Amino acid sequence: MKEKKQHIITALVSLTFLPLLIFGMLGGAITGELFLWFMNYFSQFPLTDWIAIICAHYCAGYVAGFFCAFVISKIYKQFILTTALIIPTIVIAVAIFLDVSYAFKNGFDLEFLGHIVRSPVTLAIYYTTLEDRVKSS
Repeated sequence: MKEKKQHIITALVSLTFLPLLIFGMLGGAITGELFLWFMNYFSQFPLTDWIAIICAHYCAGYVAGFFCAFVISKIYKQFILTTALIIPTIVIAVAIFLDVSYAFKNGFDLEFLGHIVRSPVTLAIYYTTLEDRVKSS
């Protein structure tokens, strides 16, 4: 009975993934743009366009995944990892599907490449951060 309750609470807490993802992506996009600004104005070697887009979207995915995992693990400390991954995996899968369908309709460009980098990075960092929290507790 206690484990069933933990699964239900974990599923309910993981519903906060989408709003946290939006705030995390916003913070990550700002972080990525600051990194690009620093690299272009203070570095001897400015980044090319495709590397700049990959770096900016990687930063956005990293910050978003870490932020979501951090907040979710603070909301409910006794979460079950597999249950906490169900809703985020569905959200990221839908995002990738929509990115690919948009690219087929409007053409593949560098922004598509950035989105394809950002979504799996978000899920991977979310998973590894939650897994580390489970191992440490």
